[in-house]
Amino acid sequence: MAGEAVVAIASARGRSARAVIRMAGSELARFLLARFEPASTTWDPEDRGSCVGWWIVPAHGWRVPVDVWTYKAPRSVTGTDVVELLVPGSPALAEAIVRDLIGLGAGLAAPGAFTRLAVMNGRLDLAQADAVMALIRARDDADARAAHQALEGGDSRMIESLEDALVDLLIPLESALDFSDQDVAGVIPDDLAVRASELAARLDAAVAAANGRTRRGLPRVVLIGAANAGKSTLWNALTGGAALTASIPGTTRDALEREGTCAGMPVLWVDTAGIDGPRGDVDDLGHAMRERQVRGADLLVGVADARSCDFPEGCALRVATHLDLVREIPADAWGVCAPSGEGLDAFRAAVAERLRRGSGDAPVAFSLRVAEGLRDAAVVVRRGIEALASHPPEFAASDWREAQRLLRRLRFAEPGDPVLDRIFASWCIGK
Repeated sequence: MAGEAVVAIASARGRSARAVIRMAGSELARFLLARFEPASTTWDPEDRGSCVGWWIVPAHGWRVPVDVWTYKAPRSVTGTDVVELLVPGSPALAEAIVRDLIGLGAGLAAPGAFTRLAVMNGRLDLAQADAVMALIRARDDADARAAHQALEGGDSRMIESLEDALVDLLIPLESALDFSDQDVAGVIPDDLAVRASELAARLDAAVAAANGRTRRGLPRVVLIGAANAGKSTLWNALTGGAALTASIPGTTRDALEREGTCAGMPVLWVDTAGIDGPRGDVDDLGHAMRERQVRGADLLVGVADARSCDFPEGCALRVATHLDLVREIPADAWGVCAPSGEGLDAFRAAVAERLRRGSGDAPVAFSLRVAEGLRDAAVVVRRGIEALASHPPEFAASDWREAQRLLRRLRFAEPGDPVLDRIFASWCIGK
């Protein structure tokens, strides 16, 4: 693929002021010479730079205004020669130009082809490729900041530091093994197991930092409280949903989920069965489902009627409903009247602030692949710690070399490695 020319529309689908058509590979000059009429008499298709002119589409008799940008290997985003055409943003026009270029011998770029070229040519590592997709899929400013930080190499540097820590653990073990058949005693530091435990804790912290965004895509805000506290009415107001509401306790038996936003942050709102609701076979299933939702919550919100303020314990935020009936509520609670919308914007802002505070100032953009790899490495590091206590040092060394391999595979892969196919399987064409 690095040798052939590939082409695709690289801008978003739909009408726009301009569309971007990207080609990468080798011998791109021949495509420019065949179709581009430059406005400059000094333009050279082999030079790096830009030029305005007209693009000819013979099949339709079109002469289209175009900006041509040429980037030369290896100083391009893909590590190969790259040409980008900026044309008027008509989908039909852009597709016609791509079809014409394919007719001239270019191949249609596969999903993720340009980013994959960048990985194979050392312009990006796999963690940064994950960050490209995270940036494409970012749904709020926090997502975008995390993805941009990872694309700049933040996640890669973190993984590299973990690899370096593993090397520090391996050096005394490898030295002991190298001289095991000689009269030189290998000295294993007394604190080696402690240092290995600290590394395992760092791996655990890195996985935990991925938070609900890696595990579930959106942070889960779970509403809990007594039956008839107004949870479902509040949930309807927050999400635009239509959960059944009534004065009869136990109306909600299932866990209802629906996307919404809080001060621009997408969240998943979850309504649950009342804590003190009726009991029975079906009701007990609802209570069990509520407990599962509580365990998986990114933010737990206690809901109570403002007339009683009987809030459940252990909730990060408390909200009092029926504010129209009682004007005074506890200072540490947010008051709302769901039917009228009073207090809802302030409550949403409080939820967004709490979620951002919980995820830290520098949220991570780990893909599920990276999170799983870090988790696997932590397991293997701990296995080495156990081996160090009860087996010859080569057993621990073997485990920690395996952990090192797992971490390195998060950033690098060989051509034909199935991990590459896993990463780019869900990508769109043009990226």
